[in-house]
Amino acid sequence: MNEQEAAIRATELAKKHDDKDGARLDDAVHDVASAIGSAVNNNGLEAQVEFLFLGGYTEEEIEQLLNDAVE
Repeated sequence: MNEQEAAIRATELAKKHDDKDGARLDDAVHDVASAIGSAVNNNGLEAQVEFLFLGGYTEEEIEQLLNDAVE
C-alpha cells in the first residue's frame, strides 16, 4: 500500500469513528508540527529562513519579523 492509499484508508477510518472534523487527531498533528518546527530551529538560521519561504513567507515578511523582534 502506498502513502496515498494509506491516507485514504486512514481518512475513512476517522470518518467511521465520527471524527469528520479531525478533532481526535488534533493533538497528534500538533505534536508532529511541533517536532518539525524544533528540527528546523535546531538546524540554524538558513534552515529557518528556508522553512519560512516554503511556508509562504516573503522576504519582506521575514524582514518585518526580524524588525519586530528588535523593537
